[in-house]
Amino acid sequence: MAERQLNILSLDGGGVRGLSTLHILKEVLESVGAERTPKPCEYFDIIGGSGSGGLIAILLGRLKLDIDECIDLVWRLYEQVFRKKRHLPIGSNLRTRPKYDSKWLEFAIRAFLHGPDQDEEMLLKDSDASCKVYPSKYASTELYKTVKVWDACAACVAMPTLFDPIPIGTSGRCFHDSSIETNNPMRDLWIEAKAIWPSGTLESQLRCMVSIGAGAPSMKRLSRRFFGLVKTMPERTSDTDAETNKFVKEHSDLHDQNRLFRFEVPNGMADIRPEDCDELTPIVEATVDYLAGELVFKQ
Repeated sequence: MAERQLNILSLDGGGVRGLSTLHILKEVLESVGAERTPKPCEYFDIIGGSGSGGLIAILLGRLKLDIDECIDLVWRLYEQVFRKKRHLPIGSNLRTRPKYDSKWLEFAIRAFLHGPDQDEEMLLKDSDASCKVYPSKYASTELYKTVKVWDACAACVAMPTLFDPIPIGTSGRCFHDSSIETNNPMRDLWIEAKAIWPSGTLESQLRCMVSIGAGAPSMKRLSRRFFGLVKTMPERTSDTDAETNKFVKEHSDLHDQNRLFRFEVPNGMADIRPEDCDELTPIVEATVDYLAGELVFKQ
């Protein structure tokens, strides 16, 4: 049997609630670092995400930020992006436009990520393959090789109804937040990992797979507010739960052997709108309370 050495990290989408996934991840990393907390790119062999999880995967895996750097950057980025709404939500054709300007989103991401150690022309594909990044199943192999980090980050944040999709590559094909189609990327990431490490079964090579959600809904979510969205939002959330349960059932041996972990703040965090930056502090407070719980401590 091959030595178990691969660590996989899967991050759900959730807009500003991605800050919760980062604080959970920080707790995980602190629990595995005896003398110092490792960077996520030092501990995990592949990091994948959907929506805000894809953004975080790029920051941690491609830009190789440590967890505190990433928490600080994501907080400031969301404060900047979601404070600047369009003055006029109607276009010249009298059609409703997304609430936020995609050009401002792209500008903000370039400004926040353009540090002294970062190349503005940096590609998403990394020649250093020690930690692989998987932000979307919808990008072709060729596009993955040519897309710039900044464009990929913007596309991960560009949620429909909030932003116009982001044109990427020479073809100008438009992309947006993939969490609308797949909010929980566990299965897609598992399939990608099997393609990357085909020698033997992935199960035999796996040390652990960690999946982190962006918050579960409250019961009242099923019966109130946002006319027109009441029917779709619960389905999206239940799909996330159903995907988790299905994956765990299919890989029950990994769960039984303590090699498959799922963390998510319960009791209503999913009710927070993905653009509601006024809730950043409550998101962190709820996550800290969750991490102090006995069940999380046992995991």
